[in-house]
Order: sequence, then structure tokens, then C-alpha cells
Amino acid sequence: MITWIKFATASKVAIIIVLTVCTVKITGCSSWIKPSSQSLPTLHARTLLLDLQPFPKGWEIIPCAAPCERIEQPTESARGFIHPGIPGKVLQDVYVFEQANAAQALFQRHSTIELSGLEPPDTTLLPVTRVGYQSPLADEFVFGCGMDAGVPICRAYARYRNYVVKFYFHLNPSQPSGLHIDDIEPILRATDARVAEVFRLNPIRPTPQR
Repeated sequence: MITWIKFATASKVAIIIVLTVCTVKITGCSSWIKPSSQSLPTLHARTLLLDLQPFPKGWEIIPCAAPCERIEQPTESARGFIHPGIPGKVLQDVYVFEQANAAQALFQRHSTIELSGLEPPDTTLLPVTRVGYQSPLADEFVFGCGMDAGVPICRAYARYRNYVVKFYFHLNPSQPSGLHIDDIEPILRATDARVAEVFRLNPIRPTPQR
């Protein structure tokens, strides 16, 4: 078991809670909580789906099979990104709830189950310390990397009050145009920037496209 740290704030006093919820197949997890009970306006889930701006050059959005409404529902939408001809992908899911406590329950369920559900045979670790971004907007955030059935992956989960955004990153560092771990931070920054823009929160400038 890898011990990792979750940072919480209560009455302006920092509380450090040491958890042992990541398996040895996870290189490490970043996690923090910033409590907020006020819900954001409930917009269509696809509003928070990303475009290609934060992705490396050559990447494309996976076309959805018509009708797109099947994967772009008002309370749950998804989008995939690939570099044609090169193994690797990024999957984004957005969930919308009326209340923040419902979003928190889904966040906890998905992040706990999916981060601890990696499979052998390969348990080689990845240098997750190279992704040190901490969202100034998310109420909760978890990030972890490892090998899943021989495939290097990372997962990220962010809760913005009554919204949950999660990512699956299939890395391919062996190819110049494949997804590298250094490509993840611009995507996380762009997600915060999107949330800030849509809900008129503190603006955050996304990292320019390479």
C-alpha cells in the first residue's frame, strides 16, 4: 500500500489526513479538498467538455456515432481524444447534479474504486511527481498513475461543487506524438479555465497549445 496525503481545510485550519487507499500499482496520488456547499447553476454536461486547445498538435476529437446525444446527455456527457495512427487516448466524462453532496458521493465512489482497480501483470511505476498542478477551483481532486493490464495510464478526478469531471489518460511515451505525462497538466489547467469561464469564477489562463 502507498500512503498518500489528503489536504483538508476547516475553519481556516489545515488538517492533514494520511490515507492508505492507493495500491502498489499506483505511483502516487495528489488529493485535496476545499469544502463548498453552494451549488453551481445546472447546465448541460457537454458545456464542460474540452476542445483541442490544450492537446498536442495532431490530436483530434473522436467523432461520435450519430446521434451524438447518446453520449452527450444533459446530466452526463463524454468525449474522447486521439492522435490518429498512434496508440493512446484521452477520455473525458462530465457529470452534473442538482446538489453538491450527490456529486461528492459519485466523486468518492469513482475515485476510490477506479484508482485501486489496476490490474497486473506489469506494475512498473511512472514519475507522477512531474505533474504537480493543484487546481485552485476544484473542491476535491485526485490524480494517480500506474500500469493497468500492461498499459501505462493516469486518472484524474475533479469535483466543482455539483459537477464532477474525470479523465482517463492512456500514455504512449515511446512515440514522439504519443501522449506523454508532461501533456497532462495543460489538460487539467484547461479544465479549470473552462469552469472559470462558464461560471464566471476566478479566471485562469490555460497553457497555450504547443
